[in-house]
Amino acid sequence: MSSRDLSAFTDTTDCAAEPRSSKRYKTNLTGRGAFDAVFTTAATADPTPTVYNNIGKVTNQTGARITGFKVVVGTGTGANFTPASQSDLPVGITEEGTLQTRANVPCGLFGYGCAQTADEPSPEEGYFDTDQDNDQLTVSVDGDTVTFANMTEALGPDYLRIVGDSILDRSQVPTGLFIEDTDTASEDDLLVWKAPGSDTWLDENGDTLTQAEVDQRIADAKAAMGDAYVGTYEGDVEDMSNINMNFPIDVGVLDGQFTMRFIPLFNPIVEAAGSDYQFAVASSLDSSEIVFMNADPEFANVIAEINGLGTVAEKQTALERAGTSYLRNFGTQSFLMGRDQIEMVLKHLNNGRMVMPAGTTSGNMNASATSVEDISAVRLASSDSSAQGLAGLMAGTGGSNSMEITERFSVFFSGSVSTGDIDNTTNGAGADYNGYALTGGGDYRVTDKTRVGAAIGYGENEGSVNDNRGDLDVDGTTAMIYGSYGSATGLFADAVFGYSWLDYDNDRRIAFGTYNELAESSTDGKQKSFTLDGGYNFEIGRFIAGPSARFQYLDLEVDGYEENGAGVLSMSVEDMDFESRTIWLGGQVAMPIALDNGGFIQPNARLHWVKELEDEGTTVGTNFTGGTLPFSTPIDGRDDNYVRAGVGLDAGFTGWGQPMTVSVNYDGTLANDDYDEHRGSVSITMHF
Repeated sequence: MSSRDLSAFTDTTDCAAEPRSSKRYKTNLTGRGAFDAVFTTAATADPTPTVYNNIGKVTNQTGARITGFKVVVGTGTGANFTPASQSDLPVGITEEGTLQTRANVPCGLFGYGCAQTADEPSPEEGYFDTDQDNDQLTVSVDGDTVTFANMTEALGPDYLRIVGDSILDRSQVPTGLFIEDTDTASEDDLLVWKAPGSDTWLDENGDTLTQAEVDQRIADAKAAMGDAYVGTYEGDVEDMSNINMNFPIDVGVLDGQFTMRFIPLFNPIVEAAGSDYQFAVASSLDSSEIVFMNADPEFANVIAEINGLGTVAEKQTALERAGTSYLRNFGTQSFLMGRDQIEMVLKHLNNGRMVMPAGTTSGNMNASATSVEDISAVRLASSDSSAQGLAGLMAGTGGSNSMEITERFSVFFSGSVSTGDIDNTTNGAGADYNGYALTGGGDYRVTDKTRVGAAIGYGENEGSVNDNRGDLDVDGTTAMIYGSYGSATGLFADAVFGYSWLDYDNDRRIAFGTYNELAESSTDGKQKSFTLDGGYNFEIGRFIAGPSARFQYLDLEVDGYEENGAGVLSMSVEDMDFESRTIWLGGQVAMPIALDNGGFIQPNARLHWVKELEDEGTTVGTNFTGGTLPFSTPIDGRDDNYVRAGVGLDAGFTGWGQPMTVSVNYDGTLANDDYDEHRGSVSITMHF
C-alpha cells in the first residue's frame, strides 16, 4: 500500500494543448496492494457540484500481468481508507459530463487516431493494429467505483494475438529497436521487436526477421526521414505496460481532502497468492500465458490444476511447492556446520589455557591438593605453582610429584553431532536437520602464552524440508589457521581463519493436485570465515570466570544450478550469496578440581547474547525451465538477537605417557526465531 498527496500539483497545461504535452497525471501501480492518491479541495460559495475530468495513465509495475484495475474514491489512506459510499463524503464517480469514461491500451501500438494534431490531421496508425478503433477495456461505473476490466472480450484480435489477455508488467515487456529523429516532442517509432530473453527480431505480425531484413528496414527509414534521421537504439517497449484512462469525478462542497484509490486486478492464480514469494511464483507461471513467450503448453495445465483446487489455502500451498521455497536453508545449514568446526578449535584453545596457563617454565604442585581452594592457592597464589604444575599433576610423573614442563606441541581431535529445527518464515519453508562435524589439528606454543596452529575439519548436514517438501544435504571440508594468546587468568584472545569447500545435494518434492514430481539438483559452494574471540578471566574463590566477547564473520557463495526431473516445474537458480556478522557478549566460568590419582576435572559453562548485524532479507534470481519469465525468490532476514549457551566437563589425565585432556560439551542456541540448535561434542587434546 502506498499513497501520494497531489494537492501541490498545479495546472500547467489545459485540455486544448497538443497531444503528448503531459497534461495528464500518471500512476505507477507497484506491488500487490492499492495506490492511494490524495487530493485537497477548497469549498466555494456555489453549492453546485463540480465535475472534474480525470485524464491519466496507469503503468503496471506490480510484478505480474493485470487484467485491469479499479478506481475507488473515498477518504483516508491505507487501512484507514473508507469508500465514499460508506461515509458522507460528497464525492463520486459519474458517467455524466463532457468526458467519456474509457481506458485503452496505447494507440501507438494498437489502434490509431490518438495522435491527430492541427498540423497532422491524419491519424497515426498503430504498430501492431491498424484498425480504426483503439482497443479498450470494458468500463463499469458504480457510485464511488469505476472498473476497467474484461480484457478478453474488449481488446481487439491483434492485441490478443500478440500479447494475450492481460496488460504486461514493466519487467515483462519486449525489447524494441526504435528509430530516433530530430523531433524531440514526438515519441520515437518502433521498427522491430523481440521477446524477453530472445535474440530473434520480429515484425508487426510477430513473424521472424533475418538480420538482413532488419538492416533493410533501417535503411528504408533513414532514406524516408532524410536529415531528420538520428539513429537507432534498443529499449523497452514500455507502452505494453501502460493503460490510458479517462473518467469524471463529481465533487460537491468539500473543504478538505479526498482519496482516489487505484486497485490492480490479476488473473485468478495471482489473486490466490498470500505472500511475496507466492506472488512471484504465480506471476512467473502466469507469464506463460503471454503469447510472444511461446512457453511450454504444459504450464496451462499447471495453472488449471492450481486454480481448480478447492480452497485458497490449498492454492497457496501449491504455489509454495511449485517453486524453490527453501533457498534460505542453503545459508543456514552451511553457517551452522561451519560454526561447529570453528567452535571446536576455540574450545581446544580454551582448554590449552586452562590446563597450562601462564607461569614459569617449571614448577611443582603437591599431588595431595584435592580441593578447589588448594588448587587455587597453589596455581594462582605463587610463582612456582603455575599451571605447568597442574600439567605435572595430570601426568603424575616423578616420585616427588613434580616435573619439568618442556612440551611445545599439542594435537587435538574433536567430533560433534547436532540436531535442530529451521523454522518456516513468511516466504520460505524450514527443515529438520541432523549433522556431524570432525575437526583435527595441531599447534605450537611459541611462548608460555602464545600458540599458533592449523586444523582441518569435515562436516555433513542433512536437512529434511518441512511437510515432505524434499531434502537438502550439505557436506564440506574446512581448512583453518589460528592463533591464541593468554592463560587461565588474565587477558586472552583467539583468532581463527577458515575456508570451506561445500557440496550440496537437493531433492525437491513438488506435490499438489495430480502433480507429484521430484526435482533433483546439486551444486557447490565456498565459505570464508573469521572469528576473533577474547576476554578476561579472574580467580573468584573456587572459580575461574570472566567476561568475553566475540566477532564472527561468515561469507558463503553458492553456485547457481539447474534442476532436472520435474518437467516444466524444474527450476534454474542463480548464484546465491549469504553473509553473517555477529557480535557475542557474555562470559564463561570454570571450576578446576584436582583428583587423588594425579588428574583433574573441570566443570564449565558459558553464556552469550548474540547480535546479528546482517539481518536484512535478500532475493535470488530463479526461473522455471519451460519458458516463463524469471522472477526473484525472496529470502527473509535473520533473527538479530538470540542467546548461545553451553556447559561442559574437562578431564585431565596421563595417557600413553603424555598429558591429555578430554572435553565433553553441550552447546545450544536459544530464543532464536529462525532455528533451534542442539550440539554435543567430544574433544581429545594431547601434549608433546
